[in-house]
Amino acid sequence: MRGNFLKFFSIVVLIFYKQLAYAQDTDLLSLSLEELMNIEVTTASKNAENIFDAPGVMTVITSKEIEQFGANNLIELFERVPGLIPMSSYFFPNNMLSIRGDLPNHNDSHVLILIDGRPIRMTRVGGINHGIYTSYPVANIQRIEIIKGPGSALYGSNAFAGVVNIISKKATDSTLEARVGGGSFNTKKGSVIAGKSFGDLGATVALNYLETDGWEATMTDELGSSNVTQAGEKNVGLTANFDYKGLSLKSFLSFTDADVLGPFPKFPQHSSRLDSRMLDLGYEYNFSENWNINANITHNGFNWDTVNDFPGSDPDNIPLSESTTNDYLFEVSSRRSFMNNRINVLLGGTGYSITGDQGDSYSVFWWNSYFQADARLHDKFKLILGGQLNKPENTDIDFVPRIGGILNVTEKLGVKALWGQAFRSGYITELFVDVPILQGNPDLEPEKVSSLDLQVFYKTNNFQASASYYANRQKDLIDRVPVAGQSFQTFINQSERNINGFEFESRFAANSGLLVLAAFNYMHNEDGMTGQEGVTFAPDYTIKTGISYPITNGLQVGVNYNYVDDFGKVSLVNPGVSTVNTEADGYNLVSFNVNLDFPKLFKSETMPDLKLQLYGTNILAEDIYIPETTRKQINTIPYKAGAGYHVTLIYQL
Repeated sequence: MRGNFLKFFSIVVLIFYKQLAYAQDTDLLSLSLEELMNIEVTTASKNAENIFDAPGVMTVITSKEIEQFGANNLIELFERVPGLIPMSSYFFPNNMLSIRGDLPNHNDSHVLILIDGRPIRMTRVGGINHGIYTSYPVANIQRIEIIKGPGSALYGSNAFAGVVNIISKKATDSTLEARVGGGSFNTKKGSVIAGKSFGDLGATVALNYLETDGWEATMTDELGSSNVTQAGEKNVGLTANFDYKGLSLKSFLSFTDADVLGPFPKFPQHSSRLDSRMLDLGYEYNFSENWNINANITHNGFNWDTVNDFPGSDPDNIPLSESTTNDYLFEVSSRRSFMNNRINVLLGGTGYSITGDQGDSYSVFWWNSYFQADARLHDKFKLILGGQLNKPENTDIDFVPRIGGILNVTEKLGVKALWGQAFRSGYITELFVDVPILQGNPDLEPEKVSSLDLQVFYKTNNFQASASYYANRQKDLIDRVPVAGQSFQTFINQSERNINGFEFESRFAANSGLLVLAAFNYMHNEDGMTGQEGVTFAPDYTIKTGISYPITNGLQVGVNYNYVDDFGKVSLVNPGVSTVNTEADGYNLVSFNVNLDFPKLFKSETMPDLKLQLYGTNILAEDIYIPETTRKQINTIPYKAGAGYHVTLIYQL
């Protein structure tokens, strides 16, 4: 069935492209189409620019695409992005993004998350991001900008494999939207978005709630015990942004309670509770149209604990593990443009105070300074230079550079050539943990990656396509290893990895409302020291497509199809692994979304602004398993629910 469905869907996409190629230009351009195709981004340069002028290989998810294809959370959006594969572990569900084959273990330590341009990091254990991925109010997203490749030259630690910037909607004169819905697995959800502008003051608040009993799957744990896992969760997310002239206050708060296996992949299950918060106070002052300065104070805080609160467990819910972090990032930057914006220079620096407690309190300080400059040496060529000096505590000063060029061969055809480095500093557990089974190593050096990107892009008013080759070399990767003659483990800089790949991405949008997306990614990875292939366990290739079309005024249908190839086998690195669960084979992931706009459907100007959304995920009911990449004692764990269907009623005022 898998092969037949893949062939069928490929034929459908080809037919669409063949027919659309004959469309007349006069039928293909409108304001909404122009907005969809001419996308501005800010993440690669901390300044607004067209995506094809940005010094990075980027994908953007727009609010229009979210509306057309639907999603319950960020994870379902990331599943559709070329080169991205969301992942889980037995301890942290929906917690990781594998970008271009880079796949860490428990923690999302190689991806930096930004919320409205400001970083949110969990410095204690490196990257517990499932609270963001499952609770952020999707309906309040204006767009998501994704850099595939290093971003440390501007953003520092964790911007190793990529950067994800979640940008919220801005306040309008008056906005109020309420959503309520439910569906499979006893899911209940709702959200409210309110926005208002009062002259120079703008305010937007969004609240999201989701509770579900979750899907069930049978698995065997490390002890050989077979049981049913329950993927229940409760998520609450809140964003609140305020702007007054040059002053801004941005915030994100979330609470997540998820069913997990716990610190080890064995029954019984536990409950993992995570409170996340990001608060940012910023000020921008413009000396002139060509010169500004920005100052920000950003707070990141996390409270996390794991308890055994399932039936028959300890009634006191004594935490098996708990952690608190309170970090403050102080940043000042200035941008200056020269020669009618043909030369742009960005300078900045940060100080990062990291404090927290997990039975042992800690306090460290990191600092860095960075620059990025671009110069349009010719009307058709832009040169980019940049770099960052960084100084984590207890390590030497280090420098990561970036250089690149963008050539516009014609008005429609262009080329990007980009090279850069990035780093990931050791997180607090790796540096300072002191428990009987694990000892930190304060002498750890940052992980480093060097990455080359070559991209050819083509764009018209209604069609965009890009083909990219990437190659990255990772070294000094931090590994957890046993200590000879001792009963505990520690951390050392040891591994190296080489990852090469090719990706193709395209979109076609017509004035009729038709949108066609198609992408392909191929990746090869190997151990940089031994040459062993498949060491990241990521699939060799993926195919991702989507078609959205307004059937009639007030009725729109969108369908997404992803094919993900087989994952690598844990036996490649641990021949003694217990093969007790379903193998992590390739899978077809199909979703659909139907939007009913009642006033438009019934051509009524007096009817309340009501919409109904029907959304289905994994409608082929595939059983999806992924490798257990952390302890590597069992081959796989269950990853995703079977077929799920949801209904949402939307009211706008």
